[in-house]
Amino acid sequence: MRKLSVFDVLGQAFSSPIRYWWPLLPVYLAVSVVIVFAMPLLFGVSMPAMGQATVPGTEAGAMIAYFALMLVLLSGVVVLTHRMAADAPDKWALGMPVVRYIITTVLLMLMLGVIAGILFLLVGLFTGGLTATPGTSVGVGGAFGIVLAVLVGIFVYGLAARLFLALPAAALGRKKAIRTAWLMSEDNTLRLLGAWILYAILVLAVSFGLLFVVGATGFAGGANPMGGPAATSFTPVGILVTLVNVVVNYYLFIFGAAFLTYSYLELLPNAESGATAADTPAAAPAPAAPEAPSQAPPAP
Repeated sequence: MRKLSVFDVLGQAFSSPIRYWWPLLPVYLAVSVVIVFAMPLLFGVSMPAMGQATVPGTEAGAMIAYFALMLVLLSGVVVLTHRMAADAPDKWALGMPVVRYIITTVLLMLMLGVIAGILFLLVGLFTGGLTATPGTSVGVGGAFGIVLAVLVGIFVYGLAARLFLALPAAALGRKKAIRTAWLMSEDNTLRLLGAWILYAILVLAVSFGLLFVVGATGFAGGANPMGGPAATSFTPVGILVTLVNVVVNYYLFIFGAAFLTYSYLELLPNAESGATAADTPAAAPAPAAPEAPSQAPPAP
């Protein structure tokens, strides 16, 4: 059973946004532009005033169409990232892979949501509630409930770490993607959890670096970088802040997709051997060969 090489996987994923900047960066920028400009078009408002839809009663339909467009376009970028990182043939054949990816994503969200909901409900029923009455201290039952809730959260997080490998499996055309993810991640739950924790730390480090750069740039320009004039107008500072946000968002987006891809590729042999052992019946022992007749002459 192959074990996940946590640092190798994270190292490959961390360099992927730079290694595959072409064509991923232009595609990501194009998708971002489409998403930004789709909102005023769908809601029927002009660019200078993106406030309310001009046609009453169309807000719900426009919102559904907008989120559907976002889902398809962003899924396309993720699927392309999976296929680029895995060096898949016909990398730009995104039609069915995107469909499989979206279906797998919805199934995973439903599965994990139902499992988490049932477990937290059972914890609440078993302990009589996870919180104490307002104004009182947490009793023994409440404290026990909090401990159980934390354990349930860790369990669901570990389950997600294993099952999320179905996403690159679906993007790369693997049949039974969820079953494949479960087979390949066997005996690797702790390693996957550790990899996800390190991934989250790296994401936070990059995000805080973004806030530092954007904040320093904004304050140097004498404006609020998180929504002031420098961030919303076509000034040198505002343009720089926008570029920093776009580049870092691109980096984190591709980094996350590549992290799943390299984890999938690292553990794929486990799924191959597991499927072979489960699906191939044991061969019957070969019949023993008959003994050759003795050629010795009869005794006188």
